[in-house]
Amino acid sequence: MNKSKILYIHHTTALGGATNSLLYTITQLPPNEFDVSVLFLQAEGPASELYRSKGIVVKHLTGIQVYQHAYGARIKWLGRNPIRPITQFIRMLLSVPKMMTYLKANYKQVDIVHINTSVMLPVGIACKFMGIKVVWYNREVLYPGVLGIRRFMASTIIKCCSYKVIHISKMGEQSLGNSKKNEVIYNFIDFGKFDKSMYPFLLHDELGLSQEIKIIAMLGGVVHSKGSDVFINAISEVLANDPKVHFVIVGYPPMKQEISEGVGKIDMGKTCLDLIAKNNLSKWISFTGLRNDIPKVLASTYLLVWPATVPHFSRPIIEAQAMGIPPIGTDFEVTREVIQEGETGLTFVNGDSTSLAKQINLLLNDSALYNKISQQAYQQAKERFSADTNVKKIVAIYHLLH
Repeated sequence: MNKSKILYIHHTTALGGATNSLLYTITQLPPNEFDVSVLFLQAEGPASELYRSKGIVVKHLTGIQVYQHAYGARIKWLGRNPIRPITQFIRMLLSVPKMMTYLKANYKQVDIVHINTSVMLPVGIACKFMGIKVVWYNREVLYPGVLGIRRFMASTIIKCCSYKVIHISKMGEQSLGNSKKNEVIYNFIDFGKFDKSMYPFLLHDELGLSQEIKIIAMLGGVVHSKGSDVFINAISEVLANDPKVHFVIVGYPPMKQEISEGVGKIDMGKTCLDLIAKNNLSKWISFTGLRNDIPKVLASTYLLVWPATVPHFSRPIIEAQAMGIPPIGTDFEVTREVIQEGETGLTFVNGDSTSLAKQINLLLNDSALYNKISQQAYQQAKERFSADTNVKKIVAIYHLLH
C-alpha cells in the first residue's frame, strides 16, 4: 500500500496552541499509512527543532503574506495606517504566485495539503490553482467586522479552496458559515502523556515552594489576548483569603510587546510588570518561560485559569480537564462548549479580575465542589477529547481524499 504524502503548512515557528496541536496530530497518525512533511511560513524558530526532534521533515519559506481576520488577530481600520486592511489583502494575493512556484519546485508529488490555520489564504488559493486537495483546519473564530466584508472574503476563500474544513469548535464553524465541507473535530489529548501522577511537584521543586502550596497557573504567557493582566489583578484578592497559594504564568515572559489598540498602543509586558510592582506581588508570582513539558507542568498545578480576553478555543482547558484539574475560563460561547458551569469547570466575566478571584476562592475553599469538577472534567475529556477517537476522524478524511 502506497503511503499518502501529506504536506502540513503552518504560518509560525512560535510555540503555542495551534503549533502544539498540529504536532500532536502528526505524531498520532499511523506511520505506515502517511508520509508527512511540514512547511513553516517563517524562518527557523522554537517549533522547528521541536518538530525535528520527533523525526518530522521540516522546511521554511518566508515572504508569504498571510491575512488574519479573527478575534484577537485581525487588522483594524482605526490606527496609524487605516488602509492597511486593503494593502495587506493585496500583498496576500501577490504572494500566491510565489507560493505556487515553491510548491511546484519542492512538493510535486504531494497528495494532500493540510493548512493548519485560517490566516494562510494565499496557500489555499495557490493549491486551488494547482489542483491540490486541501484539508483546511480552522482553529480561529472569524471576526464579524463592521460590514462583514472581510469575513465573507476569508470564509469564501477557505470554503472554495478546500475539500474539507475541520473546525475545533462549533463557534468556529458558525463563524465560517454553513457548508457541507464543514466538520467539527475537537482538539485531542494524548492520555499517555497527560497523567497527573507524573512529577506532581515539578514546579514546587523548581520554584523552591513547599508541597503544601497550591499552584494556580495560566498557560499562554504575557500576550495581549491571553489576559495575563486580568490574572495578575486577581492575585491580591485571592491572597486576602488564602496566602498558601502561588501563581504561575507559563509561556512568553514579560517583554516589550506593543499592540495597536485603536489609535493607541498597549505594552502588555510593561502593564504586567507595573501591576506586580504596584501591588507588591513579586513573591507570589513566577514566570516559567516557554516550556516543552506542559503535562509535567500541569501535574504540579491545583487550578488552571484561562483568562483570555478574546474568544477562541482553549487547549489549556481541555489539557487541564484531562488531568482532573478544574479549569476556570473566561465566559465566552466557545468556552461553554467545554465548560459546563459547576460541572466541568467554572467561568468568570471577561476582563473582571474580581469575578475571577471569586471563582478561584470558591474552588480553594470548597473541596466537595473541587472534587466533583475534577472527576467530571476528566470524564468529559476522556469521552470528547481522546486522541484515539479524534485522530481516527482525521484519518478518515485523508482516506476519503486519497
